[in-house]
Amino acid sequence: MTDSRPSSASDFNAATTGPGGAVPEQPVRRAAAIGDHLRTVHEQLRRDLATVRAQLDQLHNGSEIPSLPADLRSHCIAFCGALHEHHSSEDGVFPALARQHPELAPVVERLQREHGVVAAALTELQQLLDGADPGRLRTEFDRLAGELKTHFRYEEDELVATLNATDPAALRQPTLCELISCGGKEKPPPIIWIDGGFRWQV
Repeated sequence: MTDSRPSSASDFNAATTGPGGAVPEQPVRRAAAIGDHLRTVHEQLRRDLATVRAQLDQLHNGSEIPSLPADLRSHCIAFCGALHEHHSSEDGVFPALARQHPELAPVVERLQREHGVVAAALTELQQLLDGADPGRLRTEFDRLAGELKTHFRYEEDELVATLNATDPAALRQPTLCELISCGGKEKPPPIIWIDGGFRWQV
């Protein structure tokens, strides 16, 4: 059986454009789902927050314990990593989004500032995982959870509708070839949404 999947970026471009370079229906439907997918990713992160918080509630209220349970520690580390990757991905496309929609520049600036605050909180939380003070860990985790709930809600309210109406190709970063005017000899790969972040198809 012949494999119909594209074997390179140029093949993929050919497979996803129609006669004369027209974009067929399928990529348009994919683009229309970006904002909704963002909301889905946030829902998963909210569930992860609830899971970690429930595990924290199972700890004794004593001031110190010998060490944190292995499953709690691993869940915290996994959550911190997933959140960091999600925000890094967003920071990579926010500048293009603001260029496409200048009215969203203040929104993007606020979200990027909040990403910095969350990054600092994640660093502190990960440091607390090396200690054995469940009370302080719960306090810092609750503070982070509160900030994230507000952040997610604001981002969804301000960006979902616009993302649903935006072509993902408009949010990709320019290639080196484009920056130095290669004369169209090299076409950049299309951008797609995978596992909560923007990725370039290769």
